[in-house]
Amino acid sequence: MPRHCLRSAAGALVLLVAGCAPSLAQYAGDQPLRGSIAPDEQLDTTPPDAGAAAAATPPSANNRARQQAVQPQATDSAIPPAVPPLGGMGDEPEGTRTGQPLGGIGDEPNTDPREAPQRNVEPGAGLQQELEELNVSEPDRALSEPIQLHSALLPEPHDIDPYIPIGIRIGTFLLFPEAAFGTILTNNVLDTRFDTHSDIAGEQASKLRVESDWSRHFFSAEVNSQDSWYKDYPIEDERNYQVVLRGRIDVTTRTHLQGEAETSQIQEGPSSISLTDISHAQTLLHEEHVTVSADHTFNRLTLKLTGTIADYNYNDASDPTLVGPVPLVDIRDYSEMVGTLRSTYEFQPSWAGFIQTSVNERDYKEPISTAGIMRGSSGASVAGGVNLRLAGTLFGEISLGWGQQQPIDDTLEPISGPLLNGDLIWLPTPATKVEFLARSEIDETTLVDSAGAIDRFYELSLQHAFWRYLVLGVYGSYEVADFVGDPEIDQRIKGGLTAEYYFNPVLSLYGRYEHTAFISTDAASDFVEDEVRLGMKLRR
Repeated sequence: MPRHCLRSAAGALVLLVAGCAPSLAQYAGDQPLRGSIAPDEQLDTTPPDAGAAAAATPPSANNRARQQAVQPQATDSAIPPAVPPLGGMGDEPEGTRTGQPLGGIGDEPNTDPREAPQRNVEPGAGLQQELEELNVSEPDRALSEPIQLHSALLPEPHDIDPYIPIGIRIGTFLLFPEAAFGTILTNNVLDTRFDTHSDIAGEQASKLRVESDWSRHFFSAEVNSQDSWYKDYPIEDERNYQVVLRGRIDVTTRTHLQGEAETSQIQEGPSSISLTDISHAQTLLHEEHVTVSADHTFNRLTLKLTGTIADYNYNDASDPTLVGPVPLVDIRDYSEMVGTLRSTYEFQPSWAGFIQTSVNERDYKEPISTAGIMRGSSGASVAGGVNLRLAGTLFGEISLGWGQQQPIDDTLEPISGPLLNGDLIWLPTPATKVEFLARSEIDETTLVDSAGAIDRFYELSLQHAFWRYLVLGVYGSYEVADFVGDPEIDQRIKGGLTAEYYFNPVLSLYGRYEHTAFISTDAASDFVEDEVRLGMKLRR
């Protein structure tokens, strides 16, 4: 019979990625392109210092473009480099400027008249923040696939984007609105092996972000929503949302306190982000989490400690392991606590190494299942990796480690194995991007005889900007989950094409085609689907 699976979170594995690379968009004379380069300009391939380890944070692409519009740029000789190469722990040359002091604990006033005010960019924001400098936008998050708190990275590539979203200034804040309206066409709306059904749906996806533009500290708030309305099968309609608050307190130039609070509602089903979420029924999941972290930089070494408390509430009407309406709505609800310690050392300006360890504890609200199995587990993982910023064309992060999740029920086998995570971007030309994604995570399941599986995901994508405003792409991905203590193996293969045409900084049209093949040793769960999305996007 068809299996039913459970999604689980393994913790907030924070990836700090630093990099700098040439623009991915072509030059347009009268419009501010996202870091675009005029024909007579040269690419700047000077690598920045490692993101979390840097003693000073550079201005973002957004703010730099705004500054360039109102004041002339200083020459390179007028401002010394932010952090010159150092010889090792504690041997900074005398008189070396290490960044804009913030006047906090341990900082002395800055008397260097050459010091220029710097944009307050959130440190440790990772790849998303660095891509603002690289003219590559963050991925469009489809809330129908849940943002898993325990994912090492989100399995979507970053997109070439020719324009800088300038936002709307409201005092010391910037408002970034975005909305997309489109149509979904599918030949297997229910994701079934037999008796497939085609359907059409309208969809909307909106995003509103408010971000501070202060010289010190940082705050942002973001609201995302996605809705779809299917013509013949309204059971597949989506009503998803996400609200996120983020903040940072700059204690000193080298010490920061950060926090994040999130609440969201998403639907899980055959299109879930993790294979262990696959089931042939749509289920609402309400997720809430709070994350706090502290980091400090000791010359080249940066230490960061992160703690997370999360709660997952499934809106079930029955026990998924039984046939029939059994009113056990909390059978899959659980909470999780995660602690993570990461140390990063900058060996050279072009690369840094890191070691990350994490522990977690998962507790179910219904600790004993209807099969008499105690649910809950504790786990740990360790990983080592590198941040790369090579020659301005290859940058990103990749790590390899080992993880284990030990169920509290001794009748279930522990889940353990290697974990590969990474996001590497190669820019062979200023208008071409090749990206490799890898994600490994330990997930639990409601299979009676298994504690779960390691879900491994790999994707390779290619994007190229033709002319000025047409961006075309192709991608392929493979995902596999081999359940411990159970013969079941699930695989998902995807391939797709993407296209987006930018009329101006506000309006663009997009089209996407995706083929999905889900293959399982439980043959009744197999399905194949082809999906097309067409629409328009508005943003500021």
